[in-house]
Amino acid sequence: MDEVEELVKTWGTTDPFAIINFLDCHLIFENLRQGTLGINVISENEDTVIINECIPSQLKTYVAAHELGHIVSGVSQSTTILREKYFGFNIPGIEAKANRFAFNLLLYDLDYDFESESINLYTVLHYFHLPDNMIRFITPLPIKSGGD
Repeated sequence: MDEVEELVKTWGTTDPFAIINFLDCHLIFENLRQGTLGINVISENEDTVIINECIPSQLKTYVAAHELGHIVSGVSQSTTILREKYFGFNIPGIEAKANRFAFNLLLYDLDYDFESESINLYTVLHYFHLPDNMIRFITPLPIKSGGD
């Protein structure tokens, strides 16, 4: 069972804000400098997720899922600040892993056949206010059967 599946089965939700709360982590919305989306700070073995209050709500959800990815990966130090510049092609591995985690969590319950429907993965990116080059972090989703 992967990290996302384990979290969803344990907490019964894919909502990153709820999971952050269930894990007894602190969540703060703050006016961060332009280009800074969020950060996970660890102090005295307590995680605090800080999200820029000035970004769109859908992007806040993505940032929360991304920072949650750092928390569940067991990184024992504060992560680098998630900035818009990390949406490019030369990003640290720890950020790439958190991006993959975020998409896996946010799309976990999605029961949608992208091959036959009019929506595509770029629509998902645009919904979260993310640039097109972030598509490389989205793992193709298996089509769920009706009996699940």
